[in-house]
Amino acid sequence: MIHIPLYNIKEEKDMIMNRFIFLLCIFSCFCMSQQIQKRTIILDDIFHPELKKDFEGNPPYPFTWLPDGEHVLIWNQQKQEWTSIHAISRELSTVYSYEQFEEACVSSELPHIIQDKISISSDILWNPQFTGFVFFYKQGIYYCDILKNIISRLTQHEITAQELSFSPDGKWLSFIRFYDLYIVSVETKKEIRCTVGGNEKLHNGYLDWVYQEELYGRGNFKGYWWSPDSASIAFFQMDLSNVDTFRIVDHSKIEYSDISLGYPKAGRPNAHVKLGIFELGSHSIQWVPVQDNEKESLLFVDVSWSPNSEHLCFQVQNRQQTWLELYIFEMVDRTTHRILQETTPAWVETYGSPIWTANNTFLWRNVRTGWNHIYEYKYNGTQWNFLPVTAGKWDVREMYGTHQNFIFYSSNQENPLELHVYCLDTITKQTKKLTTQPGHHNAKFNPQKTMFLDTWSNIYTPPHIDLKTSKGEWICQFHTPQLDTFQEINLQPIEFQTIPNRNGFLMPAMFIYPNHFKLEQKYPILFYVYGAPQISQVRNKWPRSDRLWHHVLASKGYIICYLDNQTATNYGAAPSWKAYKKLGQTEVQDIEDAVQWLKQKTYIDEKRIGIWGWSYGGYFTTYALTTTKLFKMGIAVAPVTDWRHYDTIYTERFMNTPQNNPLGYQKSSAVRNASNLHGKFLLIHGTMDDNVHLQNSVQLIYALQRAGKQFDFMIYPKCCHSIKIPILRYHLYKTMTDYVLKNL
Repeated sequence: MIHIPLYNIKEEKDMIMNRFIFLLCIFSCFCMSQQIQKRTIILDDIFHPELKKDFEGNPPYPFTWLPDGEHVLIWNQQKQEWTSIHAISRELSTVYSYEQFEEACVSSELPHIIQDKISISSDILWNPQFTGFVFFYKQGIYYCDILKNIISRLTQHEITAQELSFSPDGKWLSFIRFYDLYIVSVETKKEIRCTVGGNEKLHNGYLDWVYQEELYGRGNFKGYWWSPDSASIAFFQMDLSNVDTFRIVDHSKIEYSDISLGYPKAGRPNAHVKLGIFELGSHSIQWVPVQDNEKESLLFVDVSWSPNSEHLCFQVQNRQQTWLELYIFEMVDRTTHRILQETTPAWVETYGSPIWTANNTFLWRNVRTGWNHIYEYKYNGTQWNFLPVTAGKWDVREMYGTHQNFIFYSSNQENPLELHVYCLDTITKQTKKLTTQPGHHNAKFNPQKTMFLDTWSNIYTPPHIDLKTSKGEWICQFHTPQLDTFQEINLQPIEFQTIPNRNGFLMPAMFIYPNHFKLEQKYPILFYVYGAPQISQVRNKWPRSDRLWHHVLASKGYIICYLDNQTATNYGAAPSWKAYKKLGQTEVQDIEDAVQWLKQKTYIDEKRIGIWGWSYGGYFTTYALTTTKLFKMGIAVAPVTDWRHYDTIYTERFMNTPQNNPLGYQKSSAVRNASNLHGKFLLIHGTMDDNVHLQNSVQLIYALQRAGKQFDFMIYPKCCHSIKIPILRYHLYKTMTDYVLKNL
């Protein structure tokens, strides 16, 4: 049996004791599971469209706290209804059933909705009061009042609406129609057009591709924000007239078909953004003045309102993201005030909206010390002053909010491989850890911040959900996964370690071993890498199902090593800054050090070392294969191959622009290094990838061919960046499995 020690974060003698205690716990659990587990995991268990197993235990996602703070709303698939669960008593009650929905369709003279089998389990939007919801039907928006059980059509226009949102009071529904912002009264059905002039090159309230991908969350194109009093809507107007259009061709069809999107590549123009406020009372627009925006085309990276709707807060950055400024627009006197400016020795990340605790006081996070911490900002009548709230050599990951004199947040302060929920008493300055199980915890507090649902897991425990008080007292188990899968399937042994790089930095690593591992035997090893700044892969957290593929390989005699290079770790922001203006170079140095360290182990076959990764990990893999001779083989899925091909906001954050950093871009290009390819190489890409374009792989292929280099290439038609089509995803992992078995 292989050791599974705790991650090394303390003094040596403390580390030995912690490793021993952790080993005993895992060894005990593993031995008990061995009595009922029948076989090793196979590819079909994870990816086969019809035969794949459940590895998460069907957690009740999504779940939402209801406004009373005592009930949780979930979709009950078995009963085909929305069910509320009393958080403490666990008593169930029907909120709205599909049977009621059918009755509403009939009574509202809309029987065709039933005939077309419209689902109410997804693709609906509840109002904030949970008294009704909207849904789409044949390009129209319909509102279902669950109290009266009637359905009415809100919009008559046949153009599909997008990015729907209710006003906080639930009286209005807002949406985007052909790049303009509209609202419609839920009661009267009166529709108001808030903006005019929207088109493919002028977006009102609708984000462009790069803003949704890099700033506001993948898939979220909503570029407007209701004020809490439902009287105003802040929105972006985005002028894309200078943004390059990129076309992605669907070659799987007989007729010509393509997708066009505005995609600014590194060094090319971004959209010019203005911030406006539509006021429902006057139907007028107030444009928010921002210094230097006209000449610099600033990035608007966050927008939010204060609870009393008197302050519109927004954050802007310069194009290179070397500074960030927080502004407040006063709704009363229509003036803009700069509250602060943040800078670092490299780039500045964004850390979300301020959390207001009083009219002139808010909490906000930044990394001014090199670590992500909470600060309190107060206005004294003439200026804003700040004081640190948290401090230490660890990072705050999320602020959940406040209740009375308590601040709730998550951090990795006890172990960089884990995430726990904490409560800080601002009077006593005492911090209390609210979660106890080892692993990764994510809290969902009720609106009153008196209870929270704690979704947690660790490397050997699928996601559980516990209900706790805001003092950390355990109330009940809200969800325990029932997994028959593990009565027949055995996962491989796992070990956390650290590997020193040439600077003495201890890089986190996680190893998955073959069964019956023997120190005197030689094993091939496959590195799994991602490597992007501050994106760690080594965590004490239940893996996504596709990561279980590594257990398939381990069962076939391979050691798998997850490695977080120094700039990818959760050791504060400062270590990541070493990658500034030279992506790829520090990552490869770190993996060179890891390989040399592993070669000293008697059980590593130094002639059979491989590497693979996806997206940034695909870039890391490709760059490593073209700049070193350490690897027998590598697999790169959807890699960036030259940073001039990737988008402005992400790339320039770390590399500045090609105009300002030409040498950095040259040295970081795998295309330029193609003639140095060493080892067997499998390159994989989806043809419809709108994120990392197929152009990246095509240009690398051309450079490899010109250099006379042999390689393998697999292409997936109709697939975007994630290659999600089930049968093709199964084919992808079968292809990669066969490639590893044949070449490593």
